[in-house]
Formats: sequence, structure tokens, C-alpha cells
Amino acid sequence: MAPPYLPGENATPTVVNGKVLSAAAEQAESPDSYLWSVRNEELGDWYLNVSLFLPFQQLNSLILMDNRIAGWVEKKGGYGLHKLSNLKILALEDNSFNNSILSFVEGLPSLKTLYLDYNRLEGLIDLKESLSSLKHLGLGGNNINKLVASRGPSSLNTLYLGKITTYGNMSLLLQSLGAFPNLTTLFLHHNDFTGRKLGDGVLHFRNLKFLNLSYNTLNNNSILQTISKIDNSYCLSLSL
Repeated sequence: MAPPYLPGENATPTVVNGKVLSAAAEQAESPDSYLWSVRNEELGDWYLNVSLFLPFQQLNSLILMDNRIAGWVEKKGGYGLHKLSNLKILALEDNSFNNSILSFVEGLPSLKTLYLDYNRLEGLIDLKESLSSLKHLGLGGNNINKLVASRGPSSLNTLYLGKITTYGNMSLLLQSLGAFPNLTTLFLHHNDFTGRKLGDGVLHFRNLKFLNLSYNTLNNNSILQTISKIDNSYCLSLSL
């Protein structure tokens, strides 16, 4: 598979598992590092020496999916990521990171796409100052119950929240989505909404163009009633 890029103006992206993973490069010489599932899972969790990437400070994309990475070799080793000042895409799905990974990625000034699906994130996820510039964020498959942008409005336009385990706090998670008014694409597939409504969090998305609610426990009539209240429901594409 081709390495991932941020799509250029006329690029046609490649989509895998519902996510944009590759597209024509904005610049032909754009450097990328693509290390997807290069380690035997049977060896268990391990810690990555980030300094290995420092000679490649022009990296635009770093793909480390499915490697059982739990953290960094040294306590502060992850801050070596901050020297990758051109990094725009960081894909860390299917690893073993906990919430501490957020403090490391906050220092990436050019980061636009971050995938942290299927890690060990829990509780409240705060997109602080640096992360407020993100355009695409994947958090599916984690045990989270609230999203906030504590240091100002977020420019986030694509959010993946499939297969979230909240242990009874799904309503709180849905309500917290109101912190991201600029969303155009929202994935909420494979979630347990039993006895719950979509809530006020999704009712005021003026820019929402696509909403995925497939494989959920919501009543279809309830879904349609809620969608009809969304400000721009006339231009919304719905997947059930």
C-alpha cells in the first residue's frame, strides 16, 4: 500500500477501514515513514526509541500502526517527536498508548491528522492548544467518556468515534461533541446507545456533511427525528 499523504487540492484519497490513509502528495518529494505492523504481536508491549527518527526531520507522515508500542525508551524520550516540525500525519492505531501520548503530540506544530484508535485511552480527552489545529482525529476503540477543547475553539472537521466503550457515560460523550462545531464528518458506528438519544451535542453542527451511525442500537425513527433537527440536515449524508 502506498504511504499516506495529506491530500492535495485535486488529489483522490485512498480509504481503508473508513479512513483516508493515502492520496497524491502535495509535493512529489514529500518524505514519509511507513512502518505498519512490523513487529510480532506475540512479543508483547515494547518501548520505542524516538531518536531513531531524528535524522529524518523533514518527515511529513509517520505511520506506526499495529506494533504494540506502549511508550518511549526513556521517560522523556517521546519529546524527540517535537523535532519533527514538518510532521502532518501521525498514525498510532492498534498500539498500547495511554493518555500520556497526548502530551507528546501537543508539541507538533504542523500536525493535522492524528489516529489513536484502539489504544488504552481512558476518561477525558482534552485537545489543548497545539492539538486545536488538528483537522482529522481518530479515537475509536478506546474507553473515553468526554472530549473537550480547553484552550479555545477546535478546527477539527473529521472525528472517528467507532466502538467506544464508556461504561454508562455515552450520553456525556455525545453532549461533549458540541465543543467541535466545525465538524464536517462524524463516525459513531458500532456503539451502544441503548436508552440514549444523540443529544444536543450533534444538533448544532452547521457544517456537518456526513454522519455514520451504522451498527448502533439507536431506534431508526429516533435517529431520523434527531437528524431533522440538525441545522443543515438538508445537505447531510447519513449512513445507518
